[in-house]
Amino acid sequence: MPLLMIAKAVILNPEKFASYVEAAGVLIKEHGVETVMRGRYDHALKGAAQGEHIMAAFRYSSREVFEAFFSSPHYAELIALRDEACDMEFQVYEEL
Repeated sequence: MPLLMIAKAVILNPEKFASYVEAAGVLIKEHGVETVMRGRYDHALKGAAQGEHIMAAFRYSSREVFEAFFSSPHYAELIALRDEACDMEFQVYEEL
């Protein structure tokens, strides 16, 4: 069953974030992950306003692909860069 992952990033260092996105993008392509959307926060229509951040949604064709992506040694090498570049949250959903 496909999984959707929503990533929210509060940028701490724009240059490092650009490097992280570029390197992660290579892995995304290698694993056949679909980028569903990516956007910069604009405003809240209902609910509490959020601070400035970027949101992206990714579709993984299966749980196995998701686990292979996040357990890969190549992604492990990016974690320190990611954590210096931004405060990131990941939420994972089973696609219905």
